[in-house]
Amino acid sequence: MSTADFPTMTTAEIRSAFLNFFEERGLKLYPSSSLVPEDPSLLLANAGMNQFKEYYQGKKTMKEVGACSCQKCVRTNDIDCIGEDGRHLSFFE
Repeated sequence: MSTADFPTMTTAEIRSAFLNFFEERGLKLYPSSSLVPEDPSLLLANAGMNQFKEYYQGKKTMKEVGACSCQKCVRTNDIDCIGEDGRHLSFFE
């Protein structure tokens, strides 16, 4: 197979298809929350589940059975290595 056998998609199209897949199966779509969370224990959003922390702690309850999101995140655990190679990036979803 060659690359011509596969459709090309922009990152926005891939993100949309990913979220639509789950939304079509009944999960509630949530928008990305701020990179600077309201949570005083976090400086930056470093994981996609940060926005759901209060639900896991039982402080809030969710009406839906499931949720999906494409959360903007900043990688901080090895921030001193960012830019040294193609594996250490600072921003991801």
